[in-house]
Amino acid sequence: EHAGQLRGGAPLDSRSMAFTGDDGAVRLDLADGTLAPLLPGRVLAADPRSGLVVLRVNDRWAYYHQGRIVYPTALQAIEGAVLPLAVAPGGGAVALQVRRGARTHLLRHRVADDRLTEVDVPVGIIGDVGAWSATGLRFPYSSPVCSGAIATVGKEWHLAGDDGAERVPAHLEWFPCRTGDVEAVVYGDWRTADKVVLALHGGPDAAWDMGWQPTLARLAATGCAVVAPNQRGSTGYGAAHAEAIRGDWGVPDRIDVSRIGRALHRGRPAGARAPILFGESYGAYLALLAAGHRPDLWSGCVAVAPFLSGDRLHAEASPIMRAAVERLGGRGGADVLAVARRIHGPLLVVHGDQDEAVPVSQSRALRHHLRRPGHARLEYVEVAGAGHDPLAAQPDVLPRF
Repeated sequence: EHAGQLRGGAPLDSRSMAFTGDDGAVRLDLADGTLAPLLPGRVLAADPRSGLVVLRVNDRWAYYHQGRIVYPTALQAIEGAVLPLAVAPGGGAVALQVRRGARTHLLRHRVADDRLTEVDVPVGIIGDVGAWSATGLRFPYSSPVCSGAIATVGKEWHLAGDDGAERVPAHLEWFPCRTGDVEAVVYGDWRTADKVVLALHGGPDAAWDMGWQPTLARLAATGCAVVAPNQRGSTGYGAAHAEAIRGDWGVPDRIDVSRIGRALHRGRPAGARAPILFGESYGAYLALLAAGHRPDLWSGCVAVAPFLSGDRLHAEASPIMRAAVERLGGRGGADVLAVARRIHGPLLVVHGDQDEAVPVSQSRALRHHLRRPGHARLEYVEVAGAGHDPLAAQPDVLPRF
C-alpha cells in the first residue's frame, strides 16, 4: 500500500516496476511492496531485459540506462505530440507515436547512435500503448475504414480484429482561412459530388482525425461527400489555435467555417448544390450560427443536440456542464437566437429528451423561436428516451437531409 498517487507503470525486471510518483519516478518492489526513489521525471516506457527506461524530465526526453541519464538530441527536435509506445527487445530502439494534426506517425529511434527514422504505415490513428517482441511491434490502430484492430509492424503490415466491412475511405485536405490553413478530414470528392456535407465536431475541445469516426462514416454512407474541418478551437494544432475561441465561442470558428464554405463554392461547378451544414453538440451550435450569418452559403442545416449559447447552456445545464462551460471560456459568446431567423434553407433539429449534457429545453426554445410564418421548413425531431447521441437511437434521421 502507498499513501500517494502512482501513475503509469513500466516493468523494470521480474519483480519491480517503475511508476511516476508525486516527486518523480519510483521503483515498486512487487514482492514486498516497498517503494524507493528511482529518478527525476515521469516514466513513460521501460524494457525489463535491458533496463532501459524512457523518461520525460523537465520537458525533455531522456533515457536512463546503467546508472546514467542521457538526453538524445534527435528526440528533442521531433515536431508534434510524442508518446513512447514500446522499447525493442534488448533496448536497442524505442518506438514513438507522434501526433501531428489529424493523424499519427510511427517513428523508430535507435538508442546507440541517436538515429530517428519514420516507419511507413497506413494513414490512421495509432493507439497510446504498444508491445515489442521478436515477432514485431504491436499497437491498437483505427482509420476511416478500420473501426479498430491490433496492428503488427514486422516484416509486413498486418491487422487483426478488423471486421472487414466495406467503408468509404478518407484523406486530408487544407482550406485557407483567416489566420492560416485549416486541416480537414475529407470523405469522397467534394468537387464533383452531388451532395456535400460540412461536418462540425463537438467539444469544443476536440478535433476530427483519421481514426474511426462513426458520425462521419454514417454521413459518408448516405452517398454524400463529407468535409470535416478542424477550425479554430480544435485541439491538436497548438495552444493558439485551440484557445482562439476562449471567451468568444462561435465567432473565430464560425468565420473559419464560412470561409471553408466559400472555398467549397469556388471549387464546385456553377449551379452545383450548396453544402449542407451538419453538427452535433458544440458543432450543432456552430452550424446554426454559420447558417444564420451566411445563409447564402448553405442548402440546409442539421443540428443534433444543439445549445443556443454558452450563457444559455450555463443557466440550464448540470453542475458538471456549467463547470465545463466556465473552464472552456464559453461565457459571453455568440447567441444562436440573434441570427436563427435568417436561416432560410431546410433546417433539421434532433435532440434526445433525456440528454444529460445539453438539456432538450435548448432545442425546444429554438423551435418556439422559429415558429412563425415563412419558416415552415423547420423539422424538429425529439427522440424519446435518447441521451446526448440521439442518432444512435434513431439513425434513420440522417437520410432526411
